[in-house]
Amino acid sequence: MPPTASTTNNVRNAHASENPDHPYHIIIQTRDNVRREELRQLEDKGVTVMQYIGGNEYFCRTDSEDEDALRALFSTLRALPFVVRVVVHHGPGRRGIRR
Repeated sequence: MPPTASTTNNVRNAHASENPDHPYHIIIQTRDNVRREELRQLEDKGVTVMQYIGGNEYFCRTDSEDEDALRALFSTLRALPFVVRVVVHHGPGRRGIRR
């Protein structure tokens, strides 16, 4: 099921904001559509939701600067009650690694 209209307004287009300062892109799957409060929680942790993929999955970028920071972020995200899984996105045609 797609996100609510209010959530859609907060989701950014992935192609409009590519930034080399944010080298890590991740896919987050949630239990349900992401609400505004949950978006704020993700943003507070340095995650920007860029696009809704489908199946409660969101393409995101992170402020993580290296793999150690990314691992710490994954632990933090997995502890959120609305997050089901998080994977690194490696680009078209490549599968992410479940963390």
